[in-house]
Amino acid sequence: MVEFRRIAERSADPERAFLHVSRVLEQYPQFELESLRWAVGRAGDLREHGLKPAAQAAAPSDASSVIVEVSGRVQATQRNDYRGITAQVQRFAAALVGEGYELVRTQLPFDITSEGVLTGDIGGTTETGEAPRFTVVLARRLP
Repeated sequence: MVEFRRIAERSADPERAFLHVSRVLEQYPQFELESLRWAVGRAGDLREHGLKPAAQAAAPSDASSVIVEVSGRVQATQRNDYRGITAQVQRFAAALVGEGYELVRTQLPFDITSEGVLTGDIGGTTETGEAPRFTVVLARRLP
């Protein structure tokens, strides 16, 4: 019985992650969820599946983590408002941090690095009418 409890404590349940993301999405009605990926594994295993784990210093390669990848679109914002879209995605990502989850990475619909020209898909074409896409990846280390 003791062993069963130890296993149950170390097991990851997707329901906790789904509830966490759902609560945050309720506060941000301008975000439309397209996909929610949930995975559990060691840093090396997650990297093989295309998920970037938490920083190596924070999560050793033998530590198991829950990774949650949230992808969606930003609605109700002018599609050419780079600063507005960036600020909204960053606030949303910051709101997702908590309950043991750490921010691993945020992918904006465009590249805002200082190395080059502002590029990317911000849904600027009037033909498609698509809203800008974003991705936020969170990690929570398992005990």
